[in-house]
Amino acid sequence: MAHATRYDKVLEGSLETDTQADGLWSGGRAKISLYHISSGHPSSTLIGDEQGASNLDAPDETRIYEAWYQQRFPYHQALLKTGLIDLNQTFDVTRDAGLFLNASFGVTPTLSLDTNASIYPIPGAAIVAEASFHGYKGLAGLFQAHPLDRQHFIHHGLMQILEINHDGIKLGAWQQNGPTTSSNAGLYGIADKTLYKSGNGARLAGFIQLGASRSTINSIPYFTGGGLVLSGFYPTRREDVAGIGFANAATRGPGAAAETSIEVTYSAPITHRLILQPDFQLILHPGGLEASPRAEVFLLRAQWILF
Repeated sequence: MAHATRYDKVLEGSLETDTQADGLWSGGRAKISLYHISSGHPSSTLIGDEQGASNLDAPDETRIYEAWYQQRFPYHQALLKTGLIDLNQTFDVTRDAGLFLNASFGVTPTLSLDTNASIYPIPGAAIVAEASFHGYKGLAGLFQAHPLDRQHFIHHGLMQILEINHDGIKLGAWQQNGPTTSSNAGLYGIADKTLYKSGNGARLAGFIQLGASRSTINSIPYFTGGGLVLSGFYPTRREDVAGIGFANAATRGPGAAAETSIEVTYSAPITHRLILQPDFQLILHPGGLEASPRAEVFLLRAQWILF
């Protein structure tokens, strides 16, 4: 069994402004962020997995990440947002799965791996709208089908995405097509619930993720994920969070087998600026190949908040 070490480094800086706080109109907000990414590419050079054991793994670059303006309206809590937008900041978000480091817990791989979606590391131009009706929230978005080409919004086509959210249950559908982009479509579903909450702040949450895309053309036609997250369980360390989850991505082709990642993780704030997160993943059939039995991956994520 081979042993090796890689690292990922991401530096993020952002500026945000609120129009009401600036003495202007109410409901307006703008943001611009900059990313510097330096990655050892552990999945492609070492592990061989499809889903991405590290959600920071990306091409080395420094670029403007997001740059958008949004306006909220009092009618039905409506919102309109436009600019460079990370789709996964609004759509296909599983609240408690954000603890985990495997990329499939952030956005279902039937969307992230089967398309050029407007997500990390390269969001594209987009328009997003949302509104609430009787406890239901509706989301709709138009995104570039090819975010690498930020100068031409619709030249390569568009991705349309819709989502309905009610009481921790989300259902979404997306379609991508255009003159230089193959027609593609998919569905996803999320259940994200608090299972238990004690009077002293301890909380146990559970989540389920489902994804499907056109099985005849996509490398990941189906995805199933889920997990448990426990927080506030230790009286003197209320900010510590622990979790266990699994991410199962079906693959297609000769010798194919579902790639399954079983992840155990623990996030511990050391100071108000430093968070350490040891993480272990057992990846069965990395790369979705029957001939690849397993990989064992240990990660240590350090998050340092400068200010």
